[in-house]
This record gives sequence, structure tokens and C-alpha cells, in this order.
Amino acid sequence: MNWEQNLQLVKTRKFAFLAEKTYAEAVIAKRSEAEFPECNYAVADEQFYKVGFGFPLQKHSGYNQILSAGILNILGSGLIEKWKQRYWFRPDNCTVVTYRKPEAKNVSINDVQGVFYILLLGFFSASLCLVVERWFSRRLHYSNSG
Repeated sequence: MNWEQNLQLVKTRKFAFLAEKTYAEAVIAKRSEAEFPECNYAVADEQFYKVGFGFPLQKHSGYNQILSAGILNILGSGLIEKWKQRYWFRPDNCTVVTYRKPEAKNVSINDVQGVFYILLLGFFSASLCLVVERWFSRRLHYSNSG
């Protein structure tokens, strides 16, 4: 299936389409400007799979430090953000994505009582092991001395 078919399924049926975020935002921006000015599509607020990039190099390669320093320099200088502002699509009402911070939940004693049960179980198990070990130790000591 291509993008057109997938977007049509999303629009006409109860479908969701998963894609890489930057590509999906670009396609939605293109669609919202040209074909669908009524904002039929949106990118979900939450990201659930963040992907990083890696560059495979030979072990002990001289390029490792050069490449790492270059990437850090690009990130630190803000060059990627500059490129994004210059060449990336212009956000409009359809493509603006707002990210919510997760709401903090008050923790009650009911939320952590299981931890205390496990701690008590461990304490009693350790105490039982100590008593049994002492009993065997004394029994062995008396049998050797007698």
C-alpha cells in the first residue's frame, strides 16, 4: 500500500497509520495545504518509539573521534535547528503538535503496600533461616563435643 491508500483508509474507516514522525508530519503538511484544507489528519501527541542513528565503523578507526566531534559540533551549534527552520515545512493549524507533560499522581499507601509486604516476607524468611542455621550449628557443636 502507498501513502494515498493508507491516508484514505484513515479518513474513511476507523484506521490508524503508524509511520516515522518526521515523514508523517511532512506528508500531513503537504496534504493539508494542497488537498485537504479542512485538517483531516494529525500526528499523535505522544511518541512511543524514538530512534537514534548509528554509523558503523571499523574497530579502532580514526574516523570515530572525527565523526563524534563533528556530530557534537553540529548539535551544539544549533545547525540542525537552523536547517529545520529553513528547509522544513511551515507548521500551520493542521500540523502544530502540542506535547503534554504527564500529570503527576499522588502516591498513597495503597500504591506502595505491596513493597512493604515483600520486605516483610524477606525479613521473616531471613529470620527463619537464621534460627534454623543457629539450631543446626548448636546441634552440630554439641554432637562433636559429646
